Amino acid sequence: MARRRREYIPCEQRLAAALAWLLPAKDRDLARREHWRAQDVIRMFSFDHLGLHALGPQLGSDRWWNLDPKQHGPDLDRKDAIDTGIAARVKRLAAQHEDFRRRVLAIRKVKRKVRSRWPKRNLRS
Repeated sequence: MARRRREYIPCEQRLAAALAWLLPAKDRDLARREHWRAQDVIRMFSFDHLGLHALGPQLGSDRWWNLDPKQHGPDLDRKDAIDTGIAARVKRLAAQHEDFRRRVLAIRKVKRKVRSRWPKRNLRS
């Protein structure tokens, strides 16, 4: 008996299967029983960054190791509000620091007084 060749499993289907394991058991069993579409399972999650983009390209990467799939709900909304505050603070401090650097590194074209080596006092005759 010849074995049939397996078909390619699309990335979307594999992602939905992996994300289904993050669902509560009751929801996961319901999704399997009713044959939900892969898009419906994926839509239940939001990929949250562990390191924010505002912290720089190395920490705020879009790679898999910086993404954390979270199910939509009040916990995700609370974390989004906290992340927004952190990102705003980072941007504000970066702008203040840039202004400070600009002022410190600016070239000043002010003539300095030439100081004499001799003291400025009246000598008695």
